[in-house]
Amino acid sequence: MVLCVTAGNIAGLDEPWILALCADSHCYAFDATYTEKSNTINSFEPRSPSNKDKGQPQVLKMVHHQHLAYNAKDICLVNTENSCDIAVAHSDRVVRLYTWCPADPATSSECYRGKFVILIKWELAGQVNRVDTHRTLKWGTLLVASQPGGAFAVLQRKFEKYKDNLAPTLVYYPPRVGNTRNMEARTWIVGNVRSRQPASRASEKNSFIGADSSSVLAVCMADGTVIFIDPTADEDMHRVLWCIQLRVRGELFALSKVNLTGGDTDEVCVCAWDGTTFVLNHRKEWFRFPMGQSCQAFTAGWYAVEPGHNEPVFVYTTCEHSLLIYYNLNVKNIVEPSLSGAIVADKELADQIREKMNVVQQMPQALWIPNERFARQTFMYDFMQFVERRCRNKVHFSGDYHRLYAWSIADLNEFWMAVFDYCGAIDSAVPMDSKPAWFPGCLTSYTENVLRGGQPDDIALYSCRLLPNCIEAVICYLATSSIGAIWSSASPDFGVQSVIQRLDMVKPTVLFAVTRTVYRGKMFDQSEKVRDIVRALDPKPVRVVFIPFLELFHSAMTLDGDSVVETPPDGNCTNSRNVQVISGQLYLRCRDQVDGKLRPVINFVPNRITTIGTSAKWLAVCEERDLKPGSQYSLKHLRSILSTGSPLAPRSFDYVYREIKSDLMLGSISGGTDMIGCCVGCCPLLPVYRGQIQCRLLGMAVESWDERGESHVDRKGELVIARPFPSMPVGFWNDPDDARYHEAYFSKFSHIWSHGDFLELHSKTEGLTISGRSDATLNPSGVRFGSAEIYNLIEGLPGVSDSLCVAQSNAEHSDERVILLIKLSDSSVTEGPLPDDVALNIRKAIRSQLSPRFVPSVMLSVPAIPYTLNGKKVELAVRRLFEGHPPEQAFSKESLIDPSVVPLYVKIAQKLYPWS
Repeated sequence: MVLCVTAGNIAGLDEPWILALCADSHCYAFDATYTEKSNTINSFEPRSPSNKDKGQPQVLKMVHHQHLAYNAKDICLVNTENSCDIAVAHSDRVVRLYTWCPADPATSSECYRGKFVILIKWELAGQVNRVDTHRTLKWGTLLVASQPGGAFAVLQRKFEKYKDNLAPTLVYYPPRVGNTRNMEARTWIVGNVRSRQPASRASEKNSFIGADSSSVLAVCMADGTVIFIDPTADEDMHRVLWCIQLRVRGELFALSKVNLTGGDTDEVCVCAWDGTTFVLNHRKEWFRFPMGQSCQAFTAGWYAVEPGHNEPVFVYTTCEHSLLIYYNLNVKNIVEPSLSGAIVADKELADQIREKMNVVQQMPQALWIPNERFARQTFMYDFMQFVERRCRNKVHFSGDYHRLYAWSIADLNEFWMAVFDYCGAIDSAVPMDSKPAWFPGCLTSYTENVLRGGQPDDIALYSCRLLPNCIEAVICYLATSSIGAIWSSASPDFGVQSVIQRLDMVKPTVLFAVTRTVYRGKMFDQSEKVRDIVRALDPKPVRVVFIPFLELFHSAMTLDGDSVVETPPDGNCTNSRNVQVISGQLYLRCRDQVDGKLRPVINFVPNRITTIGTSAKWLAVCEERDLKPGSQYSLKHLRSILSTGSPLAPRSFDYVYREIKSDLMLGSISGGTDMIGCCVGCCPLLPVYRGQIQCRLLGMAVESWDERGESHVDRKGELVIARPFPSMPVGFWNDPDDARYHEAYFSKFSHIWSHGDFLELHSKTEGLTISGRSDATLNPSGVRFGSAEIYNLIEGLPGVSDSLCVAQSNAEHSDERVILLIKLSDSSVTEGPLPDDVALNIRKAIRSQLSPRFVPSVMLSVPAIPYTLNGKKVELAVRRLFEGHPPEQAFSKESLIDPSVVPLYVKIAQKLYPWS
């Protein structure tokens, strides 16, 4: 019985041989170029069959026969630069490498005389299911052997001394998944699967054709598991590129690769005993082909079904001893594109369909439209005229903000120079070049610029009450920046451990602290907390060669947190003027916005304040408490309300224009602490549409990208900033090689800033909508914090074994709530409410050590926490599930260590969604 067949230039005669390995370990070699009816053995010209021969089977000439070592089960060719060897796997856990050794020409004139001789023999610790090769630039051609349970070994051609002998070396790779139902399941492996990994994964050492082209291994198990592996990855967590668990009847028994869709990538084909064939690729796409007959052999590849033309084919041997060949396979895409997807991607197609169906797409109704007189009085319009004059009328905007925005992105250098000059920033250095990197040679003082514009005896800031955001804090901040020192801050309501965790990284020399704080009308003494912090801090000062300007802690902290370093001259020294000058007048005023009695800042609007900056949560609370300031006060001077902290709900737009004032600009703005500003926001030249942010801000190349890194509109995607901007962080504190900095912003898309928000750009209004965070940052009531802060604190408490902290929001709420899932140390307690003592300890710890605002709204016990194959908690997928997404859209089961947890979380989601 023939076990397997392979072909190649084995004898080094530039003529292909076909090798057939039989169950009795006999190996037969056939010359594939001519048959027994050839005129002479030594003729290398293939004979064209005569008319008499046509229709008769052509018998290949057997040129060699040899009995190899016993128990042979699989064979493959190992092509190197100088030879073509064969590797034979044996059922006694041995792999042997043979090479062709021709006979001495002096003793034999026949070119086929010779034999296969053993070069290397590897003895493995487990059974060998299949052998194959995999080419790499780093290590050349690797010989890989699959083993039961999803494991494989790399067989190396180098020797190490073992006891008194030299033995060839092996590198074992254990099973890559933890959900294998049978650790003895047969495993197949195929190498050289051409793929195009994301740029962040591709590297010089594993690329082949082009900078982003690479080759991976595919591993298939009988239980339906298929894994794509990069064996050259430096870290074990990066070796598994993708894993999927297929649902099959019986078992999988065959694995092949084929270039089915064309281009420079390969697809992987696996077949089950019932003939069902699955085709997969590295992009996590797959489809199923039900062949319809039980089969016992399968292969896929490019073959010449018709003379002179190779094409992809599927070949099956059925249990009825029939040979079925499927060819003329016209597969352009693994995933058939849907009509809705095509409409979104192709605007012309969408318009044609609407025209045929007589569908009129309504323009959203604007809630506020600036009149021409108002627009011409704004600083934005004045800046537009300034740019036209500066460019000597080479650019013309005609009052169109979107034209101005497009110019600001196309010519970043000229734009930022124009902003610098228009704002009149104070510069004590020599004049700058007209095309600076970011203002080289410019020496500015943040304090000097933020206080310019008035007389020395003018009041710069009003304070009505002492709060953590108090006037003393502003004075200390400006004084620190004026001498070039570093300013770092932490909220007084943080717990001792949380403050120490942040300040211990920067080793402060001088500490400003408040002794009392007020929250919801109650006074809290902070004196003892300050003493504990001072005792715990290391008093040694830090010597910093590069003098930064401002140090901030952003909300996506992991482990001990990321301290973001900023430096001038950057967007901050101009953004402070951008807000005041370009966007319009702004009088700053500090006031307690909402206390126990909800005394809103609107009470003070009659004092000629033109702009109010607030949060989406505050506006929602005002609506819930049925406040109607528009009917109680004269708000004729109020021209704009700016909202930030979290996405502004559509119903809050209705509330503002109904109960506060109908003739004002409601600007929902968004940015980040790490960029010291906004990337999307408001513009006094544009209309306001319900639920939408008006525009992308000047100089900020904001786009919405899908997972493949392609820009799109009218559907949600990742908010990215595709071009640099001045207020990008210089780096993270104590991150000399920028590893954490790049991981935070550039790991998702290489060289592109990924902001962590879900964004949808609207083609009709040219506005946009942010629907929440795309990463695991939690943001209840506009207070952002990282889940790692919760994990670090509670997972050391008695009774807590593991935890998962996620946020939940829905369309009915402008806020989100935090849900904490706990795996208890007591395994007898499964799904349900937490025991009272555990819940109390968690609340106390979070309230005292972190902040009362961090206490979760819902806490439940669960028997298991979901993890990915590379050991990360599955936060985003659980959040999507809790926000109403179907399980198949929320979870990628193939990436989970234990996919059986999905039904459990579906059950929990049904109880938690929607929430009221």
